Amino acid sequence: METKDVIELLRHQRHDLMNHMQIIQGYLSMGKKEKVEEKLSSLMQEFHNERKLMNLNAPELAIWLIQFNTISKNIRITYNIHTERKDLTFIDEVIMAACVSISNAYEQSGVKTELYDMELDIHDAIEDAGVVLKYAIWGKFLDKEKIKLLLKKINLGITIEVMDSEPDSFICEVSIPSD
Repeated sequence: METKDVIELLRHQRHDLMNHMQIIQGYLSMGKKEKVEEKLSSLMQEFHNERKLMNLNAPELAIWLIQFNTISKNIRITYNIHTERKDLTFIDEVIMAACVSISNAYEQSGVKTELYDMELDIHDAIEDAGVVLKYAIWGKFLDKEKIKLLLKKINLGITIEVMDSEPDSFICEVSIPSD
């Protein structure tokens, strides 16, 4: 990542924070204390998640997740970290490649005018020191079989399991071993 990319990332983060602050200011001016509390609680949860993300020591993943919503045209991502690991450096590139491949599969299979909500949950793997990434995406899909085909073509030495899902959602789970 170059200096100009870091500046651009900081610019986007500052813009997002200013948007949140303007909403809070608007609620305060209308006397809506409960809305201010909800917004602040939501903002604090975002900061907490971001701190946990940074503590994973997976810089490629962290940068990708932080800037995803400003780059993706029609997918908005939220993420949850369910691990206390302090170092995923050794599998950062594989995690990153999986994230890019899966989001690309969703983008290629989706409706260009549809706005999709995607959630990424990161868990410890049960069997080894690896991790499990669970992707859920909501929105209308014209061809779910195309997504399955694209996901099966991903060959990164990882296991991708497509789960049964509702008509307007798609779920897959990725197991990334530590070695």
